[in-house]
Formats: sequence, C-alpha cells, structure tokens
Amino acid sequence: MKLALQIEHESSPPLFHPGDPLRATLEIRGCFFKHVPRVTATFRGRLTVKASPGLNTCCPTECNYTLFEQSEDLKILQSAAVNDNSGGCVYLCPIEFKFPTDLNCACQNACQLPSSISVNDGKLRIRSTYLLSATVKRCILGKMSRSKSVKRELMFSCNPPVINLAASCTVALPVYKLNQSLKSASRDLIGLDESLPLYYPSLHMDIALPEPPVLIRGQGTPLRLKFHTPHELFQGADIYVRSVEIQMQAVVSAFLQSEWQSMAETRYANTIHGAVPIESEHFELDLGAWGTFIVVQSRPSSSSCLLKSDYAVQFIVGISNGLESSIQYLEASLDVLVMDPPPTYDAATHDDVNDA
Repeated sequence: MKLALQIEHESSPPLFHPGDPLRATLEIRGCFFKHVPRVTATFRGRLTVKASPGLNTCCPTECNYTLFEQSEDLKILQSAAVNDNSGGCVYLCPIEFKFPTDLNCACQNACQLPSSISVNDGKLRIRSTYLLSATVKRCILGKMSRSKSVKRELMFSCNPPVINLAASCTVALPVYKLNQSLKSASRDLIGLDESLPLYYPSLHMDIALPEPPVLIRGQGTPLRLKFHTPHELFQGADIYVRSVEIQMQAVVSAFLQSEWQSMAETRYANTIHGAVPIESEHFELDLGAWGTFIVVQSRPSSSSCLLKSDYAVQFIVGISNGLESSIQYLEASLDVLVMDPPPTYDAATHDDVNDA
C-alpha cells in the first residue's frame, strides 16, 4: 500500500496565510480493500525550542508547544476508486481544513500565529512547523490491524499588524572628535562667554525610512541619509563621508521554561567606501543604487507569547576631517517591520467582477 498527499494550491511551492483553506487529496495505491478502512487526517502546528548546555541550563532543555491541532475522519468516495495500471485500485480521499487566524494560547488578546521558521545558532534551536498527516488503519485478521501514515510539511507565512514605529532618527558627532584643535577653539568658534559651561558644536546625521517603516520582502525600500553641519565648522575643517554600511539585525526570541531565550544575527547588505565632501550645512548623500535596501531571506516580523521575530536596520557611517586623518563613526538604528508582498493582482478576476 502506497500513500501520497496531493496539496491543492495556486502557488508552487504552496505558501499559506492565516485563514487560507487547506485542500488536499490522499491517494491510496497498490491494494484492494475487502473492508472499508478507517482513514484519518490531522492538521497541526508545532513550535519546538531547544537549548544546549551552557545557555542558562546544565543539560539540554526542549519544549514543544502545540500551536493548534485539528483532526477528522476521511471518506473514500465510491466514484473515486479507479483501476490502476498495476491491476490494483486507486482510492482518493478528499481533505479540507482551514488555517487558523491566531495562536491557540492563554492570552486575553489574539496572538499572531508564527510563520514557518527554522533557526539554529549552535546554542539555541527554534523551529515552527505546520504538518498535514493522514493515516490508513485496516483490519488484517480478526482484531488485528495495521496502520500506515504519510505526512507533508506546509509553508506558512503571517504578516504582522502595522504598529507605530519611528521612521527617522538623528545621531550627533561632536566636532572635536574630527579635529582635536577644534576642541580648544570651539568657544571662539561659537562666541561663548567664559562664564558659560563648555559647549561643543556637533555634526548631526539624520536617517529616514518611509513611514511607516515597513520592508516588503523582495522589494526595495528607499533610504535617505542627511547631514547637518554647523556653519562654524567649515572655517577649520574639510569634512568627508568615507564609508556607509547598512545592515539588518534580526533577533528571534522564544519562550523556554518561564523565560525568553534569544538569538541575534547580523545580515550585511549595502557597503560603500570612498570620499564624498560635505560642502554645505544641509547635505543629503546620494546613495545611488545603494540607497535601496532589499530584504530577501528574512521571514515576516512576528510577536506572540511564544515566539518573536524583530528586525532593525543599522547604519554605520564613517566621517573624517580631510583624507589623512582618522575616521570617526556614527551609528544609528531603526526598528522596522518585515512583511510578505501583497497577493498578486489578478486582472482576469477584476474583469469578471466588472462584467457582473
């Protein structure tokens, strides 16, 4: 007896979202049933979190959470039995479930069902899976029976709700870090009275993303990088942008034995090196093709009482006074949401609606 699960889905490979119907067919080949067997199907989601020794534990610790589970008995349709080339029969059992829209947990508010994920940094392993399985149990002799099962893993993706996140930030670099001579001259540059406390003018860098800061997987997101330089600074310095590094910081956290365990990963993306002079008080750096940040491998952001996936875009910019002096670095970070792109627009369906 051979079993096979055929998934019905418009995309290949199949990718499901919350609330999507799950339709499949169980094929039973290579046998002939004298008595109708019991055929069952189970649809479940599971989260596995495993910590290795050394991560706040003295021995390996593993927790398995059931995100949801649905089961049903399947029927073999009489019209679905057809002759096979091998002389046996092919039995077809239709299966139909529906993906939940939220997590089965004890929270008062509905938690987001996590996307399929499998990450492992050697100390912590986090894996969320969605499985469809089917079992055929048939009588052999008297009360003796034999069972055979087949299962298939399903890919699931869930976009997070859009929350209020900052789309810009500003960081400052005191001018004396660019040139030590400016430290002693800063009082004269800005004309401060001797009785006032020391004040050093600063170069400011502004980072801006679209608002809200949502990054769509596979699509480019424009970035803007601006510099605000005090007028007095131009009297004694030649300021250059020497490098720009843009990277993604991903943090996946899972709940394990009453506390959160996390793993972080830095994914390098756009890097520029050169020497671009800052010649005006308000200067926007032309990043060219590097000014578009593309997310490819990351799964959508998620937040629940069991699993969290958080992302931030980090900027490291090198500034120098002249081309021979040391480079000072400005660092900034913005939390972002990562999402799947919207469904593909179906022109034929739209035309059918208009005709109706």
